[in-house]
Parts: sequence; C-alpha cells; structure tokens
Amino acid sequence: MPHGNLPHHFPLRKSRLFILWAILVTLVAAGPGDQLAQARCQVAPELAALDQIRIGYKEAIQKRQEIYRKQIENQRMMQYTIHEVRALNRAMERADGIQVLMSMNLYRAAAQVSQRRYIELVQKAARLDTEFKKWQTAWPDFMERYWAHSDLERTLDRQQIEDRLKILATADPEDSPATITYVLLIERLGRFNEGLARIETVISMHTSLDAIALLAKSSLLRLSLRDNDARIAYYQADQMVKWLPEKLMPVYRFLRARLAASIGDRDLAQKEWQALTRIRTLELETHRGLALLHCNRVGSNGYSRYEVKEAVKQASIAMDLDPEPTWFSHFVMSMAYHAADQKVQAIEQVQEAKQKSKEDSLALCVQLEKSIQNGKVFRWDFRNVLNR
Repeated sequence: MPHGNLPHHFPLRKSRLFILWAILVTLVAAGPGDQLAQARCQVAPELAALDQIRIGYKEAIQKRQEIYRKQIENQRMMQYTIHEVRALNRAMERADGIQVLMSMNLYRAAAQVSQRRYIELVQKAARLDTEFKKWQTAWPDFMERYWAHSDLERTLDRQQIEDRLKILATADPEDSPATITYVLLIERLGRFNEGLARIETVISMHTSLDAIALLAKSSLLRLSLRDNDARIAYYQADQMVKWLPEKLMPVYRFLRARLAASIGDRDLAQKEWQALTRIRTLELETHRGLALLHCNRVGSNGYSRYEVKEAVKQASIAMDLDPEPTWFSHFVMSMAYHAADQKVQAIEQVQEAKQKSKEDSLALCVQLEKSIQNGKVFRWDFRNVLNR
C-alpha cells in the first residue's frame, strides 16, 4: 500500500526510520550552541509573567490616552452645542414677527436636538470620568505586580537578573514601576551610575511612587559611598511617603528594612520586618529577613542566647511557610543552626541548599559550608552585590 508520495517499494516502517535519521542529523548539525539557544526559547514561567505585566502596562497607557482623547473630543462637542443654541437664540431675537412664526417649529426641533445632544455629552463625560478614576485606582497595582520580580531578598543569580532586565528594558518610557524594578535589579550587578541615571527619570515624573524611587536612590548612593547624598535621599523619601498609595506601604517598608539592615541599623530593620510578618504576601520573606538579622547579631559584642533562639525560630517559621523549600530557605535554616552551634543540622541544610542552587547562589552555599566546617562566623550581606 503506498504511503503519501513515497514509492510503492518504500515500506512505512522504513519511512519512519528515515524520519528519525533525518531528525538526528539535524540535531547533530545544529551543534551545542543552537541546542542551547533552543532550550532558552522555553521561557521560564516567571519571565513570561513579568513580560505580561510589561504588556499590561503598555495597554493601560494606551487606555489612558484613549480616555484623554475622548474627554477632549467630548469637551469640544459640548462647546459646539452651546454655541449652536446661542446662535439660534440670537437668530430668533433678530427675526421679525412673521419670520418668528414661520421658524418657530424649526427652532423648537433644533433646540430639542441640541438639548438631547448636550445631555448625552454630559452623561458621556460622567462615564469617562468614572473610567479614568478606575484607571487611576488600578495604576498602583503595577508596582505590586512588578515587586515580585525585583529580587526582594537579593538571591537571584546573574543570569536570572539579566533575563529580567531584557524584558524590563522594553517597557514603556512612562512605566515608572518597571524602571524602579530595573534599578533594584541592576544594583545587584554593581551598575550604580546607570541605576542613578534611571531612577532620576522616575523622580522627575513626580508620581505617587516618589517615596519608593527615593529609597532606591538612597540605596544606590550608599553603595557608591556617597553617604551624605544617601541621607538626603532617605529623608526626602520619608517626606514623600504621605503621597504613596496605602497598598504600596508594605513595599516601602520592606525596602526601608532592607536598607536599614544593610547599613547596620538593626533595630529599625527588625521593627519594619516584624510589622510586615502580618502581611500574607510578604510573611515568608520577612521571617527569613528576621532570621538573618538575628544570625548576624550572633558573635557580635553583647549578643544573648535570645538572638540564637530567635534565629532558629524565624528560620523554622520561614521553612514551614515555603511549600517547596528553595535553596534560600535551606540556606537560612543552615545559618540559624550554625548560629546555634548545631553543626550536624547546619551541614545537612547547607547540603540541601547546594543541591538546589547554581552559579552565584552555589558559591554562597560553599562559603557557608566552609565556615560551618571551620567553626567560623558567617554573616549575611543584605546588599549582596555580585560585581564587587
């Protein structure tokens, strides 16, 4: 039985073998580089989610522009209708008695049309105003959505950061939440000057996100060893926080805590993170932050057993909150056990972390493991800049 355009003597089984052979030849010819490129085409779900946020913001900007255009068009039509009615009134005033009687019916009809049109335009203006208010209310949601991709705990590897930066680089110029997220990420790569230039564009827009942008600027200035300028930016952020939408306060407080922890202001960091443990979307990260804060205190002058107990307690809570513990959950747990001088458990946890980590995070796990084996203190760097 013939199969497709194959000759009668070409059996189906052989044709399948031929196809398999052709695929194998193609893969070999492609080479390892092309195969790697094909593998990278399978975009990770989190990157696809980030790209959808970027696209969503562009669509929101277009929607806002459409609302503006309709509002302007509506105002013009309303002005035209008012002028039209006034013109009819003036015409009636100038007309004599006979003309008045003759044109009365026409005037009434025209006035009714103009009146109906005016009422419709007023109703349309009200709808547009409602639509615009809805857009304004939804706008802060974008910072909330981007926030999950900003590397809250400074744990992403270099390639993971670069993948996110490629997507964020194509965001709309007006997308200030995307720019803030971009800046928070490139800080990890040590690109402080670029970060400062980009964050200034956000601050110059004078949006309700100025407090968050100024905190990001303060962090960059600290890392650039410009402490006085960093203090000024921090003070400005504190003044601008009253304009920040309420739903974004957790974002501001988390950044504030992380910045405080990075400069050694442990009391402020603990206060802010402790308050955020009640926020469901941030409880995992805040418990890990508190655990690391207590771990860093162990070994310093005047520390107490309370720090050790709290380190283990907070790390254990974080582990319980993580449905599928990541390398970082195991890493934090290992640090807590190391602080409590429980070497066996600390080694066990850091080995789990090593199995789930790669690249930069794997290097951190190796450093921690060496510290445990040598009985040396290991402290977490809340800045964790990669290019230093």
